[in-house]
Amino acid sequence: MRSRNAMRIVVGIVVVGLVASMGYGFISARHAPEPPPAGAPELEPAPSMDSLGTPPNRVEYADLGEICEVEECFRAVSVSSEDLSAEEAIDTIYTTLLDRGMGRMLPPGEEDPEEVDWVDSALTDNTVVIQGSDQPPSPEAEEDGAIAHLVITHAAESES
Repeated sequence: MRSRNAMRIVVGIVVVGLVASMGYGFISARHAPEPPPAGAPELEPAPSMDSLGTPPNRVEYADLGEICEVEECFRAVSVSSEDLSAEEAIDTIYTTLLDRGMGRMLPPGEEDPEEVDWVDSALTDNTVVIQGSDQPPSPEAEEDGAIAHLVITHAAESES
């Protein structure tokens, strides 16, 4: 490289490469997820599908994965059935889980379980809480046959 023009071209390419890589790094850093604040507790992974056990007859579960929000992670589960309505599927699931030893949690202010719809209550074994909904989790899941969904989260630790 004895020519000054060749040297200028090489220097120009190097400068453009450095500017481009710095720009890429800057853009990547701006779009990267924010790390949790210093001292923030690490989130516990969502409970597994094992919390539900084997699905009752005529009901199928599909794991939609773990979803983490600011304070906790939970698992979304799609519910499908060939011959049950969403309400019947949730009723069947809740009844099965109650038979397996789970307890029912009523909404605040409610005392009579007979007056509370299944989807307005949750189930717990003091380890996990399972909440059912008679709505499909998403339009895409509904197209795939989902009629309802469940959310599984860890039970809050009681303060003693």
